[in-house]
This record gives sequence, C-alpha cells and structure tokens, in this order.
Amino acid sequence: MQITTKIDYLKDTYWKDLKKIVLFGFGRQGWKMYATLSKDFEIVAIVDNSTAKQDQEIDGHKILSCEDAESYLRKYRTIVTTSQYYYQDIRIQLQDMGLVEYVDFVMYQQFVTEWYYKYKDKIQVLKTDISLRSEEHTSEL
Repeated sequence: MQITTKIDYLKDTYWKDLKKIVLFGFGRQGWKMYATLSKDFEIVAIVDNSTAKQDQEIDGHKILSCEDAESYLRKYRTIVTTSQYYYQDIRIQLQDMGLVEYVDFVMYQQFVTEWYYKYKDKIQVLKTDISLRSEEHTSEL
C-alpha cells in the first residue's frame, strides 16, 4: 500500500527539474509569489482572468488572458497564485482545457511547501496563524 502525504503530490517526473513556470493570478498574492519564485525560476508568462490586469506589463511580461496564454499553459508547469476561493474556479478552467492538477498546475501553497522541501532541502513558511508580542508589565506598590 502506498501512502500519500501532503508533501507527495508533486511527482519527480513532472516537477523535479523545473526551470520555467507560468504564474496564473496576479493579485496581491501573485505579486508576492512573483518576487519569491522569480529568484529560482524563469517566469515565461503571467496569466490573469481580470481584463483590467490583462495587457499590463510586469518586468517585460505582458499579463495574458487564459486564452492568449494557452500555448504557455500547455508547455510549462503553472503555479496558481490566487486565494483558495479563486483557485476552485481556475482549477475547473484549466481542467476544462485538458490540464491535470499536480501534473500541469498546482496551487502556490502546495508548490512552495513541497517543491522547496523535496528539491531544495528548504522549508518555506508562507503564513503564520499566530502573532507573538511582549508586553511590559509593571507592578503596583
């Protein structure tokens, strides 16, 4: 019996030697992931469903519609850099094109957590759910 963990979705065949990627979604999280991922990967295309963002340029990359980016989406692995809420719609959109989750595309949280751990021996922390603070205590006499 094979056990699959949360860090066993990305198979070496598709992801190990990754050098070029497509980013899908360029809102607040897309900007953050662009800064992080562009250090380790060549970003060949940026895709967003928002017509307000399409045709804008980021470091020489024109933001494309899904239709205009179809050849990139089929040729390169895609990292979806949106919230979980939008990911569901984008997943269906990509699957309707015949693309396969965890083979052709993946949500950025899964990618960053698993890829860096498996292939770079790094642990990436994307989010913390707690905050720590210290308070100065004074005692009354």
